[in-house]
Amino acid sequence: AEDRELEAIIVSEETRSRAEEINEIRESNDLEALDIIEIPWVLAEDGKPISSIRIRYGEMDEHGEIKKTEEDISDAG
Repeated sequence: AEDRELEAIIVSEETRSRAEEINEIRESNDLEALDIIEIPWVLAEDGKPISSIRIRYGEMDEHGEIKKTEEDISDAG
């Protein structure tokens, strides 16, 4: 919150309030407020947000395609 070179912060709807808190801290430290850029979630095939955690856990690939489990395959057959 104290870097003078920062100009903007990118947030989701759920993290916007934290960015507003950061701006309050910056202003109290005589720093310019950051532009807050809110972006919508990108949804996967299952309608849930694509996230790095879901990718790391192997639930999906980086394109939002859900990885099939052996259970999914046996349920389909």
